[in-house]
Amino acid sequence: MCLSTDDDRDEERALATIAAAAEAGMTVFELIEVPDDRIVIVALDHFLRWRQWRLADEHEVAVELKAYGEEEAQALVEENENLFLDKERTTPEARARYLQTLVFLDVYERFKIDVVDPEAARWLAVPDVPREL
Repeated sequence: MCLSTDDDRDEERALATIAAAAEAGMTVFELIEVPDDRIVIVALDHFLRWRQWRLADEHEVAVELKAYGEEEAQALVEENENLFLDKERTTPEARARYLQTLVFLDVYERFKIDVVDPEAARWLAVPDVPREL
């Protein structure tokens, strides 16, 4: 789980904060878009409405698996010169061989989220030192 991408992040403090909130009965979500010095308090039952439709095959979610054969993998890594490039896979051939070991999973669904009451969400600043209650 990634709690922050900042260089000066305090993962231990973040985990303790999340654990305390969960122990207090709060539903906790991690959102990458929220700055580290803020939290968002949301009354989910008032804030938004989730609507979902069935796809063409009458399921709410469609799953697609993709595996690459030798020629497809080679063409893909040649088109994307940095795809799977690292210190062990420096050549297109090595990257293509690696790609052939993977299976890609795509999940599709049709949904819409409507904000019902924007006042049901609040941004709060997080103090540098948490207070004991």
